[in-house]
Amino acid sequence: MILSFDFSEGFFSLLRALHEDKNFNRLNFVLLGVFLDSDLVKNVKTSPLTNIAVQIKLKGFTYEEALPLAGGLAEKTNNPQELLKFILEWTGGQPFLTQKLCLLVVKELEDYIPGGNEKAWLDNLVRTEIIVNWEEKDAPEHLRTIQDRILYPKTAIELLKLYQIIIQGKENSTESTATENQVIEELLLTGLVVRRYGKLEVANKIYGEIFNQEWIEKHLPSSVADYSQLRNLLADQKWKEADEETAKLMFKIANREIEGWLRVEDIEQFPITDLQTIDKLWVEYSNGRFGFSVQKQIYQDLGGTKEFNQKITEAFWQKVGLVVNNKPYWSEYNNLTFDISAPLGHLPIRYDIETPASVFGVVEELLSHPGLVFQKLETNQESIPPQKLINVEQSVTNLSQWLNNIFDSGWQMVEDILEIKETELLFAVRSQSNPRVIKAKKINLGKQDNIRMVVDVMSISNNQRSIIVSVYPSKDRTYLPLGLKFDILDSSGEFLQQKQLIVKING
Repeated sequence: MILSFDFSEGFFSLLRALHEDKNFNRLNFVLLGVFLDSDLVKNVKTSPLTNIAVQIKLKGFTYEEALPLAGGLAEKTNNPQELLKFILEWTGGQPFLTQKLCLLVVKELEDYIPGGNEKAWLDNLVRTEIIVNWEEKDAPEHLRTIQDRILYPKTAIELLKLYQIIIQGKENSTESTATENQVIEELLLTGLVVRRYGKLEVANKIYGEIFNQEWIEKHLPSSVADYSQLRNLLADQKWKEADEETAKLMFKIANREIEGWLRVEDIEQFPITDLQTIDKLWVEYSNGRFGFSVQKQIYQDLGGTKEFNQKITEAFWQKVGLVVNNKPYWSEYNNLTFDISAPLGHLPIRYDIETPASVFGVVEELLSHPGLVFQKLETNQESIPPQKLINVEQSVTNLSQWLNNIFDSGWQMVEDILEIKETELLFAVRSQSNPRVIKAKKINLGKQDNIRMVVDVMSISNNQRSIIVSVYPSKDRTYLPLGLKFDILDSSGEFLQQKQLIVKING
């Protein structure tokens, strides 16, 4: 939970500061969850927490540890301990699955399990009540959480390929690179695999039955897709041609090139990594204005779900500019706005132009896809075409005075500008060795969208300062205006460097 907040880095820095302060180092903090060491402190200039923390890695139940559960199984069998062994064969001792399966045994069986038939009966129970149509039976949610940990990180493809190697028994025994080790650690954190006797294996039989080769092939990127042409068209801002190329790619991946349109089931079965790749290209090259995830956020803000609702769908068309001359986009496609000035979420849409009038729900299914997540905007130094830059009045802020508690007009507390709850506040660490100040300000861009800027200044040494600038859209927007830039000046006011802001996917 903490890692999802903007203040997480400051929070973990606070923990280290308290540890190093003799007045507070008697305090112990417990961090519970699934994370890599690098998730806690990403700033390479900040000391990691791992050299002051003790890691406690949890393992599955052993037979001895699970033995108390046999007491409940005795209600349904004369051989509760034997049945428990069969349960552990399926679950590998995974605590949640072990308890869930024990509960299923008690709930599903009215009479005793026939003597000597425990294994066959349990095998049938696992397949019918857990494995077959597992998505519908995954309550409380467990298997879907593991799937999401594999499919939605930015390393999804690497995780899938590594997992495929493991289940095929082709794991390389040679020494791994640092990058490969990172992927291995991520895969271990999902819980899908464990390391036994120095070798990676699927954690249990239930995972192996569900997350099998067929599941991998479904989610790995399609081998028929080549995104180079789409990337080039988007880079050249040829939006109409890029929209048409997107449709061609989607038809090819879904094996619907002859038909030239998609069904709801094609969207349901569309490889997540391909969908995310297409979306990422559109979001990055349009600076956050176009893309499936952009459309999804707008659609869901209007109350949209995968269920077709004509009123909401028509409101979505109006919101993203897909109604031209009082006619819907499929009859006025050539008159859409194929320009970066088009409404937010205007493109892509060509994939739905030829859909028969009798087919409903294709767009709705796509815009409800769990694999599409609208990402945060980050600073990036790549340039934006000059004609797209916003021309606003310059404002100079003297950061050198902040550590002396001297601030320019307009800078306020972060919680006041971002309008966040007290429990979500950024932590500002102050000590004699490393003074730190975090302030925020609303920036008026005239006719353009306003923005909110957060500046974090920390003294590293007598002549060094760490400065982190975060920029957020105004409260009623989910995107930043195009071409934002700010100038960095030295203490005498001389120009040093200019930074420009474009969209960057934050995995």
